[in-house]
Amino acid sequence: MNKINEVTAALELANKNLETALADGSDTTDARYLVVSLQQELEAFQRIAADEQARIEAEARAEADKQAAELASQVHKEIEAAATPGGLEELNGEPLPALDRNPEIDHASRMIAHAQAKLAAAQERYREQFVKVEKLETRKAEKLAAIDTIKQRRLAGDEQPNDAAELAMLSADAESISGLVTAARNEVVDDRQIYREELAQANKYLAQIKQKETLAACKLRAELAEEILLIAVMAAKIAAKTVFSSGTVIHPSNAYRPSAELRKMVVGTSDLNFF
Repeated sequence: MNKINEVTAALELANKNLETALADGSDTTDARYLVVSLQQELEAFQRIAADEQARIEAEARAEADKQAAELASQVHKEIEAAATPGGLEELNGEPLPALDRNPEIDHASRMIAHAQAKLAAAQERYREQFVKVEKLETRKAEKLAAIDTIKQRRLAGDEQPNDAAELAMLSADAESISGLVTAARNEVVDDRQIYREELAQANKYLAQIKQKETLAACKLRAELAEEILLIAVMAAKIAAKTVFSSGTVIHPSNAYRPSAELRKMVVGTSDLNFF
């Protein structure tokens, strides 16, 4: 960027010299050659800068995609853990069927990762702009301090022949730097809050999806547990029917009665007529 600024400044000066030569009727060969040469040099540096910026942006996107994939995987694992009570796999007698991952989880994770990347870039831009302003303010303060030192020395009776010239130069410098400070402050763009809000919305979106998917996964696991329970109850009823047929007074309908806790958890009641 410094090279681009340097060549841009040199090109502006070369153009002014060319205009002066045209106005004076002087030979413009060298002036035109310099302008063309600087234009080509500027374009070359701009291409290099554009390529470098493209590389940086591509690396940032790749890193964000990597973080998004890791986040989506972590969220899905948390959903599986929340929906899978201990012992269910043992009751099932084989590994539990995998839970499908909702593509919305990946989408929300990408939103979060890219919002984080944009926020980080905005914070770095703001820091660089702030540092620029801070450096200019420091230079201005140094000039003003030098002016104050000379004035205090003169008040103490120590006057130097070049004090007036030096004070004039320092005052002019301070005024020029003050203009640069104002310009630098006006150039500061603080878009951090935009990306903070974007990140907050993305996090909220992912949280909502996670809640919805956790409930759906819990239902699937509960249905699996229900299937296991029904198989066990059926086996108990068959066994009770055999006992009942042998003359023992145990009706198959009494082979299994769900506990009050189970009835209350499922339907909010302990009514014995539920089963």
